Amino acid sequence: MKKNELVRDYRFTDAVLYIKSKALIGNIQRDQAAFQDFGITSEVLEAFSNSINTFSDMPSDEEGLGSQMTATQQKDAAGEMLKLSIKNVMGRVQLKFGIRSARYKHFGTTKLSTQTDAELLITAKRVVIAGHYFMNELVPYGLTEALLAQLTDLSTEFENLIVQQRMKVGEREIMTEDRILIGNALYKTLSDFANIGTTIWASVSEAKYNDYLIYS
Repeated sequence: MKKNELVRDYRFTDAVLYIKSKALIGNIQRDQAAFQDFGITSEVLEAFSNSINTFSDMPSDEEGLGSQMTATQQKDAAGEMLKLSIKNVMGRVQLKFGIRSARYKHFGTTKLSTQTDAELLITAKRVVIAGHYFMNELVPYGLTEALLAQLTDLSTEFENLIVQQRMKVGEREIMTEDRILIGNALYKTLSDFANIGTTIWASVSEAKYNDYLIYS
């Protein structure tokens, strides 16, 4: 069974939730005597204030997206370096065997520019294995163990950056989920306190009643 997507319970931005919550605290402190009859003590209000600060200190989705984008850019740049290293080897293979030969195709570099990350990783490893296999024939054309070692190192770096980029995606999803959960809890308290405020001032003061309206 697919898990239901977590959504915000409020119909405004997180920044507005923060501002409304801070404003509500000010109103409750002004009307503290009336709120004490409903069990809203200074300790309860302090806990609410701490929740607001915790929510405010959480990284925004924009920060998570920026971190994810940076990891993606690093991964893509490493992928381009890996492709150049593969092409460097394949240029020597082409000189020896020709681009239409079975030996050239054995390296598996067809459609290199459109390969997925996973396909590119496999191709890099395949080129290293095939390069070692045909090393004696390719040495006269400049293939060396150093070139294959460089390709292996770039492949390892690319693989690590793929994992890092996937981790950043996951971290952003967790961060977003945590922010929604804490935001919803904050909104629940905001709504409860606002309902108390409108109850107190419903038939007493229109101005103060309006101070506790969450939505106009």
